[in-house]
Amino acid sequence: MTKKPYKRATPEELKAREAVIGRMIEAGVSVPKIAQELGLGYTRIYDQIRRSPNLKMPPAVGPNPRRPGRRIGSVRQAITKQPVPFQNWLEDTLPVGVSFAEHIISMAVDAYHDEMEERKDAA
Repeated sequence: MTKKPYKRATPEELKAREAVIGRMIEAGVSVPKIAQELGLGYTRIYDQIRRSPNLKMPPAVGPNPRRPGRRIGSVRQAITKQPVPFQNWLEDTLPVGVSFAEHIISMAVDAYHDEMEERKDAA
């Protein structure tokens, strides 16, 4: 298998690509589909989104294949919809080196174990 030669994009080409990516994200196109449309690898698209101050990652929402009718959402989106005092509290309780997602999951795991213990005691 031979590797395709790579031509580094010029600043003008990157700016034009950024505009196209932005429009596609706003239209709800996924990063892998954007990459396919532009003939690039999806990691190159992710890198450009991450490096650009004008682009934001598309929300990670969609159907949950394990639970029809429920969807997988974005932790970042859910947090930013909350009041600022809650966001501050969440940030203050976040242990060093732990992501928001890991912290929130640990809270859910604690609630799960509490509920399972209550069910066991009720039975």
